[in-house]
Formats: sequence, structure tokens, C-alpha cells
Amino acid sequence: MVQVEADAGAEKNMLRIIFAARNYAGFAALVERLREEPEIELIPVSTAVSVKETLTEQEIHLIIVAEELEDCSGADCIRRVAMQFPLVHTALCSPLDEEAFHEATEGLGVLLQLPPRPGRADAERILERMAHIASLLQCAAPSRMNNK
Repeated sequence: MVQVEADAGAEKNMLRIIFAARNYAGFAALVERLREEPEIELIPVSTAVSVKETLTEQEIHLIIVAEELEDCSGADCIRRVAMQFPLVHTALCSPLDEEAFHEATEGLGVLLQLPPRPGRADAERILERMAHIASLLQCAAPSRMNNK
């Protein structure tokens, strides 16, 4: 069984990721790869209620949600989050094909679909996407300032 514990001593510039799952078995490769990045803080939770509590307590950059949590499905968790925190980035583990996934999550702003048991390559996709978003945000502020 994979042990996922909150990282201690998080710094201000950390990329904070909530990892929500009922059971962390099957996520070892994903967790291992993300933990190789010193600027990433993984925050494990097992319920949608805990996800929302963490979002009110900390600045969170991404939520990775397994298919099932202790209190609801992963998709239901993202629906709940989107209602109160519409700008938070989310990734959902799902076995659905691309079209069915799009239909099931339309309007929720899901950043990435991950397989039910994501691996190292999926962690790389997450890191690439978050780096791309960060680069867009860094470039956006100066260009807006120059237009004023």
C-alpha cells in the first residue's frame, strides 16, 4: 500500500497539490514522480469535505481526484469544488473514453483526465501542464501593465 503523507516545511513558493483518494493503492508511480520535485507539496485527503476545507485554509494550485472518495465519486467532488472554487485546476482519474469524459465533466473546467491508475508519464503530463500555466501567468502581468 502506498503511504501518502503531507509534506512538512512547505515554503511560500511551493506548488500545492491536493491528492484526493479513498485508497492510495495504485498511485505509487504518480506519487513517487511528483515527490521527486522539491517544490511540490502533496496534501493527501480522502473526502470531498476535506478537499473543500483544505481549499479554504491554503492556496492550492491543483487537485488530483481519484475515481472514488470516501464520501462521493471523484466527479461529484469536482462538481462540489467547481461551485465554490471555480478557478482551481483539477485532474480527474476516470476510465471513460474521451467523448464520454467530456460529456460527464462539461462545464467543470477539468484540466486533465488521468487513467484510473496513473503512472510516471501521467505525472509528467501534470508537471508539463502546470509549468505551461505558470509561464502564461508570468507573461500575462507585464503585457497588461504595458497596455495601460
